[in-house]
Amino acid sequence: VICQRGLFAATVKGRATMNTTKIITFLSQTDSRDKLYKTLQSFVRSVSWLLVDQGGLKHPLLTPLSAVDSSIGDARRVFRLGGFFREYSALSKIVDFSSFNSSFKFFSTLCTLIGELMDIAIYASKLKLITINSSKWDKYRNLTWLVNIFFFLYEQILLYIQANLAHQSISKKKSQLYYTKHNSGTDGGYELMQANNELSNIKQKFNSIHLSLIRYISDLILCINLLRNYTNKGVSGSVGVISGAIGTYQAFKKLS
Repeated sequence: VICQRGLFAATVKGRATMNTTKIITFLSQTDSRDKLYKTLQSFVRSVSWLLVDQGGLKHPLLTPLSAVDSSIGDARRVFRLGGFFREYSALSKIVDFSSFNSSFKFFSTLCTLIGELMDIAIYASKLKLITINSSKWDKYRNLTWLVNIFFFLYEQILLYIQANLAHQSISKKKSQLYYTKHNSGTDGGYELMQANNELSNIKQKFNSIHLSLIRYISDLILCINLLRNYTNKGVSGSVGVISGAIGTYQAFKKLS
C-alpha cells in the first residue's frame, strides 16, 4: 500500500511538473500569448456589448472595461513587434519558387510581413514618434489580415481534400485485407492494425482541420466586421472568443 501511495504521489508530482513546464513554455511564446490575450480581449468586448444592450451607454462598468480592452490591444501590438523580424527571416529563407506550395508560402508570409510592418507604424504613431492616419493604417492592416485569412482557409481546404483522399485509400485497403483474410484464411493482423492506426491518425487530422476551419471562418467574420465603418462589439467579441479559444487550445496542444 505504501509503495502504491508513493508511486501515485510520484506520478501526480511528475504530471504537475510537466503541466507547469508546458504552461511556462506556452506563455514564453509570442504567438501563444497573443491568442490567449485575443480571447480575453474578445471576452471583454462581449461583456461590454451585453452591458450596453441591458443598461445603455451610461453603465458604470463600461469605462473600465473599455480601458481594459485598449490595454490588452496595446499589449498584443507590443508583443507582435518582433513578428516583423521573424517573418522577414522566414521570407528570406524561401528561395525555391518551382512549386505551388513554395509560392503560396512566400505570398502568405509577405502578406503577414506587411501587416506586421503596419503594426509597428501604428504603434509608433501612438507613441507620437511618427505622424500617420492611424484609422486608415488600421484598415490597411486588417486588409492584409483578410488576405491572409483566405490563404489559411485555402490551405486548410487543401489539407482536408488530401486527408479525405488518404482516408478513402486506406479504407479501401482495409476492406481488401478483411476480404482476403475471410476468403484465404491468412492472418493479416499486422496490416489491419497498421491500417487502423493510419485511419486513427487521419481522424485526428480531420479534427484539427475542422477546428482550424472554424477558427479562420470566425476570424473572417471578425475581420469583415472590423473593416466596416461601424463595428458591432457583440459580433466581434463572440467570434473573437471562439477564434482565440481554438487558437489557444491548438497552441497549447502543440506542446504535448
